[in-house]
Amino acid sequence: MGETFKADDAVTIGASIVRQRVEAGPFASGDHDAPFYVVSNPDRTLFRTAFAATMHRIIPEDEWEAGGTVKIQGDTHTLLAGPFSGYSTWWAVRDTDGLEVYAERRGMTDYQPPAPAPETFEYLGVTYEVGATYADREGDRWTLEELPVDELHGYVWRMTGAVRRNLNHTAHIVRVWGPLKKVSD
Repeated sequence: MGETFKADDAVTIGASIVRQRVEAGPFASGDHDAPFYVVSNPDRTLFRTAFAATMHRIIPEDEWEAGGTVKIQGDTHTLLAGPFSGYSTWWAVRDTDGLEVYAERRGMTDYQPPAPAPETFEYLGVTYEVGATYADREGDRWTLEELPVDELHGYVWRMTGAVRRNLNHTAHIVRVWGPLKKVSD
């Protein structure tokens, strides 16, 4: 179905940079089997409809972060730094080929924030990541399933492919089978 919008969301439609305001929706479209919304200009003097698939949410630029992505002429770019002021507002960006350039804000759509950092914790100077798989000194694999309450009581590790069904805590695994080294699956 695509993205869902709510009343008062700021959006643009298609390739236009004109700001619109969502008034109502989504509504079912009998002809196109695609949801549409009623939108207006910011002062609410002109109303129209727009298909959800053509709408782009506007996130205020002061909420943008380096590491997020934007679309520029349909291609995804990563925000490196900005915003900078000059003749117009611009950002330093990197395209999917690794080329680093600057881009004017007015040509950017579909801002997406950076992916959240993985959950981690540190035990005896080693940082462990939730969801990651680690090999012990015998080559057995362990997966950290959730963050521990603490190093003695956080039963969070599961041995991959093992017959045993109990979970083990970090202090025990490191003491008996360590060191643990992160491996890619």
